[in-house]
Amino acid sequence: MKYEFYDPHPGTGGAIEPLPLPVKKVANKLSGQVLALNIALKRVQDVTDGKVFAKEVKVDSKIERVVLLNLKYGGRIHCWRVLRFREAK
Repeated sequence: MKYEFYDPHPGTGGAIEPLPLPVKKVANKLSGQVLALNIALKRVQDVTDGKVFAKEVKVDSKIERVVLLNLKYGGRIHCWRVLRFREAK
């Protein structure tokens, strides 16, 4: 199945640590692309030592699909939403 990737993380915001720049660059490149989920996950995983995975989450009674990154940095484990995805039309 192919998915459209969109809404990359802005890189900064309320997080204690900003999204790592190599991950941000890949997220920006993936935005607007239509491809298999495993390919997108691999592209993000290739630039980080953290754990990259996809998850469906319920937000305000609707399901969202997101690519997440967990990374131990500065003695803490951080989690970022890297970008969103949906079934391609």
